[in-house]
Amino acid sequence: MNNIFSGLSVGLRALETQRKSLDVTGHNIANANNEDYNKQRAVHKASYPYTAPGLSNHGGAGQFGTGVEIEQVERVKDQFINSQIFNETQTSGYWEEMQRGLEKVEYILNEPSDSGIDNSINQFWNSLQDLSNNPGDDAARNMVRENAYNVIDSFQSVENQLNDYKASINENLSNAAADINNITKKMADLNKQIVSVKGSGQNPNDLLDQRDGLYKDLNKLINVQSRKDDRGNLIVSTEGLQLVNGSDAYELKVEAGDPGKFNDTLKHSRTGTEINPTNGKIAAWMDMRDNKLNADDANSVVAKLNKLAANMVEDFNKQHEAGYDANGDQGGKFFAEISNADQAISQLA
Repeated sequence: MNNIFSGLSVGLRALETQRKSLDVTGHNIANANNEDYNKQRAVHKASYPYTAPGLSNHGGAGQFGTGVEIEQVERVKDQFINSQIFNETQTSGYWEEMQRGLEKVEYILNEPSDSGIDNSINQFWNSLQDLSNNPGDDAARNMVRENAYNVIDSFQSVENQLNDYKASINENLSNAAADINNITKKMADLNKQIVSVKGSGQNPNDLLDQRDGLYKDLNKLINVQSRKDDRGNLIVSTEGLQLVNGSDAYELKVEAGDPGKFNDTLKHSRTGTEINPTNGKIAAWMDMRDNKLNADDANSVVAKLNKLAANMVEDFNKQHEAGYDANGDQGGKFFAEISNADQAISQLA
């Protein structure tokens, strides 16, 4: 009789274990479209045998198995591949924003087009050609003057749009800092929950997935590094400065730069240290603002436009001063003098 009930108990335990395993499978299927989800697996082991070894036990055939049970539900995850994904997420974030930035600059320059700098200069040269054929024609003189104003407007329109774009980058920094602070706060809260669950001897798989998803989002914005402590906390830092440590999160802030300089800086709120990201979206924005659109960088778009404006003014004024006006007087400067070649666009008048 005992053998019958023992057999039923083994069968019942087996059915219950398989049912729980099917629950895990169902959970995997339900999260098939969840990008942050890692597949889970029920690990089976033989349940504790009947009659534990001891002095009071009779010397029979030995222990009898009692069936199967679930030892743990674990995540099926390759840590090396995940770390590679996080690193590539940083690089992907950088180049996606850099591409958008360059496309924005290309749109601002708007070349070739009927409203760009190149076309306005061509119209100016054409009107000068017409004037050279009819030096005494007032209408031709007025056309040269109007086309010169169009050239000036074209340069200044591009500059204003580039400045607006640089101002928008500063707004992006402020928004990104707020996003980072929100993410790190959530990660700190998850750290607290994960440590609590681990302390009870269970695997907080879904909580770990949520934390990894937030960490991936963080990698998109800024280059970060992480490590786990022996309690299960994920400690996150950037440029050697901690953002998350256990249940504590440390915020970033954007400090306004010089007026009109578009040089707002990102700082660690606790230490006041300036942060210069090397990867992620923020790094791309800063690279675009501080390098690609920086007048002090000879290879930047702004520097090349300034040089074009300065050379045009200098060479044209030199030729204009060598000629004579309608009254026979020595010619003067046609364009206003540019005192600073690095700011030629805004001074062109």
